[in-house]
Amino acid sequence: MTQSTPSAVNVTDLDESVSNVRFEDYDLDALDLGGGVWVNWTPPEPLEGTKYYSIQLVWDQTFDYRSVISEVSVGERHYEIPVDTYLGTFPYMYVYTKSSLLEQTTPVGILISDTAPEITNIQFSDQDGMLLLIGVGRQYSY
Repeated sequence: MTQSTPSAVNVTDLDESVSNVRFEDYDLDALDLGGGVWVNWTPPEPLEGTKYYSIQLVWDQTFDYRSVISEVSVGERHYEIPVDTYLGTFPYMYVYTKSSLLEQTTPVGILISDTAPEITNIQFSDQDGMLLLIGVGRQYSY
């Protein structure tokens, strides 16, 4: 049956994205993040429908493979990444806005640079003259 008198409803579509996502990794282990560092962002203006921010590691920009690090309430502008958070093979970090119903489909993110330095050419010179004992006169160089 077809309605003879159509009716209408106003629909408001909001686009509330964070901006200026920043992150520096000070954890020196390969494939780990954290170590007293923060992911920071600028909240959307005006803020109307967003209730939470979801910080996620993302495999690629199809957003099919993701790992949620945390969700924080509106009012926060940063989140401290816990020490030894496993990065795995996720190259991106995104901050999604979430309403009470849905998660954003076009989040804002960054490419992660995972720092993992190696120390090479370590030398130790033991000068105490006793086998199996490390004593005074130690000299380290690297």
